[in-house]
Amino acid sequence: MPIHSKPTNVNDAFFQPLTGLAAASPHARYCREFSDEHWLLTGVRRCLEPVESGRAFLQEHGPDLPCLPSHANYFNSLHSERRLELVREVNRAVLASARWPDRLEAMPELRKYECFALDGHWHKAATHDPRHKETKMAVGHFYSLDLRGHQLRALATGEGLHEHDMSALKRIKPTGLRQDAPKGKRVLIVYDKAGIDFAFWKRCRVEKAVYFLSRAKEGMVYDWIEDRPVDPNDSRNQGLQSDRLIALREGGLMRLIRYIEPDQGKTYEFLASRKTPPCPALSPSTLPCEILLCTPMQPQIASTLRARPSLPPKPRPHARSGQCYLSSLVRRILWPLTVIRLGINLVADQFANSERPNQ
Repeated sequence: MPIHSKPTNVNDAFFQPLTGLAAASPHARYCREFSDEHWLLTGVRRCLEPVESGRAFLQEHGPDLPCLPSHANYFNSLHSERRLELVREVNRAVLASARWPDRLEAMPELRKYECFALDGHWHKAATHDPRHKETKMAVGHFYSLDLRGHQLRALATGEGLHEHDMSALKRIKPTGLRQDAPKGKRVLIVYDKAGIDFAFWKRCRVEKAVYFLSRAKEGMVYDWIEDRPVDPNDSRNQGLQSDRLIALREGGLMRLIRYIEPDQGKTYEFLASRKTPPCPALSPSTLPCEILLCTPMQPQIASTLRARPSLPPKPRPHARSGQCYLSSLVRRILWPLTVIRLGINLVADQFANSERPNQ
């Protein structure tokens, strides 16, 4: 079953964003038995079905696939470096082709910034994963959430027994943290306390205009330099108590922003690069509170890895037609999720079968 450019049913409409992307990739090749297009369709279905292994997927859902591959074709394709590059290319093309609603459009202070929230997630090893010193290593993934359109990107895979966040960020490097942001744009990275490494973020700012925002650690030692102005007449500054310029004992200047959550009265302190946007743009009343208050993203990422995408809310009577609504849902929510999960599941299947002969 090919991917149709003009969908006539729900299934076609769901897969329509993939139209022509495999063929247009420079990594595409002609494969008679298991084409690149069918490989992508099968991979997305693998991501969506709640099965534990690739073998179970083929047994339970193989009859419903548009082109059922043999066990050998399916598992051997997981070792293909070419198809790994193909799925990366398709993922980038899907992200670039979609038109996302800009959730930060109302904040002029952020017009020159691309804003991302980053975090890592670790889950237990698969049954057939190799052991390292008699221990199975957990599998880690590091992700980025675009705060403008809420696209989810995979940045890196964890290395070693349990790689620290800063080790992964240094492997990604300042260039990778820009995440293809256009020239002339600054990048603001929101990370939790595990991402605090002042020397690294200074390097990011100097080399690639990548700025940092996080929660302050308890017991930090610093010297107060000056108070920055906070406009009490700006409603976006509700709850902001102070914006201070501080000198760190490790060297360098940072901003320390104190915020009191209005409902519970709890006090939070944020660290930000010296030349980040003014306070209204960094306030939890304007940016997503669960990100700025640094609530761990692990539950969100865990649901991304394990759960099926939830059904869309029922459209109101004046909403667009069902097909247009579905197309919008697919482009804005499901496709960044499923294509990234496709790569994750392919890697998981590859490890699960690398030491076991095909049956």
